[in-house]
Order: sequence, then C-alpha cells, then structure tokens
Amino acid sequence: MSGDAFGPKDQPVPGRSKRAQTIRGEASDASCRRLTELHTVIEDVLPVLFGSAGQNPEWAVAMGAKR
Repeated sequence: MSGDAFGPKDQPVPGRSKRAQTIRGEASDASCRRLTELHTVIEDVLPVLFGSAGQNPEWAVAMGAKR
C-alpha cells in the first residue's frame, strides 16, 4: 500500500492529500516492522549465517572481519 516502488500516478493510494500520505506512511511503517521481525526470526534460526550476539560469523572472520 505504501507504493514506494511506484511513481506517484501508479501508487495504490495516489494523491498528495493528508489522508493518502497517512495511509502510505502507515503502510511503509508496517512493512519496516514486518521486515525487522522477519530478520530477527531468520537470525535466530540461522546462527551460523549471522553469528552469535556481538560476534561476527565464522564466514566473515575467514574473510578478514574481526571477532
């Protein structure tokens, strides 16, 4: 609903009215919250990919990242 990927005329809620901007802003905020939740779940499920809390994962260390 945010229409961030579309031009102004192609947005699902087009227009510059306060209501349209509020709808798009709330949709964008909801999308960001959902992506953050998803990232957290993936981090918890794939610790080898992301590493332990406060630590770089082994693959990053092997490429030169500090522990």
